[in-house]
Amino acid sequence: MVIEDTTLIGSIVFTKSGIMHVQMVSSDRMNEEINANGEIENGYSAYFGEYNIDTATKTVTYNRYGHLVDKYKDVVVNRHYDVGETHLHIYNSPGARMIWKRVE
Repeated sequence: MVIEDTTLIGSIVFTKSGIMHVQMVSSDRMNEEINANGEIENGYSAYFGEYNIDTATKTVTYNRYGHLVDKYKDVVVNRHYDVGETHLHIYNSPGARMIWKRVE
């Protein structure tokens, strides 16, 4: 899946075996607002690990094994999500969501 409608572009992959990885880069790499996010460095973020989905609460939990920014590796992160036919919405916080478009 890819992000759209933002200066961030990237991919997120979830495997059937429970492994996930994310890579994102900003087309405006010097954007101060984007770089103020601790998980983004020079307009770039990347991490990987295992994931679990709870369909009852619509949450996905990432158990990160590695991250571009060292202090965010070995961290467990919970996100809410909504799934449509072509898009996946992942909510990083109540007011911030990432919209990923399915690539076929």
